[in-house]
Amino acid sequence: MISNFHRNLAVLACLMGLFSSGLHAQYTPKPGTAERTAILDVVRFPLQADVNQSVVFVVKHMKVQGDWAFLIATPETKSGGRINYRGTKYEEVAQEVDEITIALLKRKGGKWVALDCVYFCGDVWWWGLWERYPGCPRSIFP
Repeated sequence: MISNFHRNLAVLACLMGLFSSGLHAQYTPKPGTAERTAILDVVRFPLQADVNQSVVFVVKHMKVQGDWAFLIATPETKSGGRINYRGTKYEEVAQEVDEITIALLKRKGGKWVALDCVYFCGDVWWWGLWERYPGCPRSIFP
């Protein structure tokens, strides 16, 4: 027979498990939030510098869990048009593969940093990233 103490202890352990797993549940930061902007800025600023144009992203997939984030997005101009890559290092590749930005990020010291990032991708480049980075949750990937 289980005593009330042991029953209460078991209930408490279950509740603690639920609450602690909820702290690290995956989510998508809402548009306009500081977190979403910070994640996008990490991959936006290098691309803007390379193409010498303002860039916005249309997010296809963004998931955060704990200190990890994974992003798939399409870059475009602020007016919603295609970026002009003429004269940039991306001029040739932009004609050959999809204009998809994919990035794995980690929060370090309160700031997001890109661990892996590619601006043009013709395949499932990100497959297996969770195995290369210890602690990276598989659940943030599509």
